[in-house]
Amino acid sequence: MNQALFELVYYLYYDEKGPKMLRKEKLPPFTSPEALCSYYSGIRHHNNYQKWRNQAELEQAIRYFRIRHSKMTNFGFGLFLYGVALTENRDEQNAIKIFKKVLELAKKEQPYYQLLKFQTELWLATERRPRNVTSDQQWYGKCQKCLEVEAGTR
Repeated sequence: MNQALFELVYYLYYDEKGPKMLRKEKLPPFTSPEALCSYYSGIRHHNNYQKWRNQAELEQAIRYFRIRHSKMTNFGFGLFLYGVALTENRDEQNAIKIFKKVLELAKKEQPYYQLLKFQTELWLATERRPRNVTSDQQWYGKCQKCLEVEAGTR
């Protein structure tokens, strides 16, 4: 059922053989019904992961974003979401590679990619921060001390 629905949406909005009156210039250029299906399925699973913190949902999101990436390599918003999902799965090395691709696309693409560029630079900076329990605990401890001083409890 889902596949049929995505094929219909693809035909109506993206297919060159489809009706021209529904096509808009601002829509992302999906190359196939599979790319469209995998993009929105990935978003659905990623949203479920963020809501319920179910690791299986995150793995499904990554799987769908990977499929979408194989069908459409130059779709910045899909790449960004793929990078975010990889980050949440603690696959920082691959996430950094994906974020670098997004930044390359943002240089060439339309002005609406500027917000995506800014978000990607923030995620990339976060991923480059060394992560270990000791430094995170030290940072948290410093913040906690500052909060206690401000509250007058210290």
